[in-house]
Amino acid sequence: VAEEIERLSRLVANVLTFSRRERDSLELKPVRCNPADVVNRTLESFRPALERRGIEIETRITADQPVLLDPDALSQITGNLISNVEKYAASGRWLGLDCSILTGFLILEVRDHGKGIPSNARDRIFTAFERVLQTTNEGASGTGLGLAIGRDLARRMGGELELLDSPEGAAFRLRVPAPAALSIVSSTDAA
Repeated sequence: VAEEIERLSRLVANVLTFSRRERDSLELKPVRCNPADVVNRTLESFRPALERRGIEIETRITADQPVLLDPDALSQITGNLISNVEKYAASGRWLGLDCSILTGFLILEVRDHGKGIPSNARDRIFTAFERVLQTTNEGASGTGLGLAIGRDLARRMGGELELLDSPEGAAFRLRVPAPAALSIVSSTDAA
């Protein structure tokens, strides 16, 4: 029940984000946050379903310093990428997730060992309502909005979401500016 509530919550969030985008009323709100916390929280919400499908989760999350970005947008992009592994690449039984900060940019990569993206579909997977694969695991279905929303949010954050070349499965990279969020409170003030 909890997993289904999470899935429906993500679906509603995607539909609302898409609707706001279409009405040109989607606004991002960068705040001081820790990307590692956001990504870990999002991953943990998927962990039971991924483990039930026998998907090994391998992570390297080092983006643990405070930066300025929209945590809701980061969570939504991360969730959409993980959801695609759960639905379309469970047969590969592996999910790799790396999250780091390099020279002022947050870099998030999500990879799998599934069937991958056919070369003739690489350009259209970021189009709204586009679903390359019409079959999904265990009756789970998608709307074809996840990657379109992910790319739109990435671009609104001043970055990009792209499909990488991968020898096995699919690999996506999110790269967005993540300026350091310096605290104006000194250690003596905090005490």
